[in-house]
Amino acid sequence: MTLQTKNYDPAQAYGAEIDTANIGAGEIVTADLEADAVTNEKLADDAVSLENLDSGITPSHLIKYAGTHSYGGGGTSDAATVTGVAATDIIFATIKASTNSASIEKAVPTTNTITFHFSADPGASTEVFYQVVNAAA
Repeated sequence: MTLQTKNYDPAQAYGAEIDTANIGAGEIVTADLEADAVTNEKLADDAVSLENLDSGITPSHLIKYAGTHSYGGGGTSDAATVTGVAATDIIFATIKASTNSASIEKAVPTTNTITFHFSADPGASTEVFYQVVNAAA
């Protein structure tokens, strides 16, 4: 049995003629790529914002504030002033340190305030970490 080989013409494969005369003349010019490149200067002045993001990467919520709140104990709730917090925000909170065994039952946002409710008096030197998440506009 004899093995036959055949050379294929790329023009036949694609159904059109390939214009090789322009390959050398139409080289990619680095200056053209640099002119279109995204640079820090082009991203300055709030150029990237939610309305400019593709719908596939637009977040539903953003972390707006985060911090630590200190509480001296003596009760099962304490309010922290956090300017900018809204009643519709979502709060994530955890106890970093406390003298008594307690947990956070809830963290309630109201205008400019987060009220932390504890399962028991957490005692002196209580520190609460929190994050405020609000809907992306």
